[in-house]
Amino acid sequence: MEFLVLNWQRLVDLTLDLSLMVKESGYRPDSIIAILRGGYIVGKLVSDFLGIDDLVVLGLVSYGTRIGQGEEPVVTYPIIRDLRGRNVLVVDDVADTGKTLATPGI
Repeated sequence: MEFLVLNWQRLVDLTLDLSLMVKESGYRPDSIIAILRGGYIVGKLVSDFLGIDDLVVLGLVSYGTRIGQGEEPVVTYPIIRDLRGRNVLVVDDVADTGKTLATPGI
């Protein structure tokens, strides 16, 4: 596996680029769900760049002893609010298996 290691400035720059892509797409989220733990930093930055105050966290664990080899994601910190009817943007710091978005309850 390959990993992209970022310094703070590169993380901010990439997050700003992501925020601009969301804005230019025309999608207007009402809420951002940040996947704990690493997705919180990205989610917080995106919420700041897009001016979205509603930042919600969701804790998931999906890794076993090797990255990408864990069982199905397990919710460790559930969303405690009702987001039905809202436009939501899910933000995480890593995308490898795609299992996060397939987790029931997201």
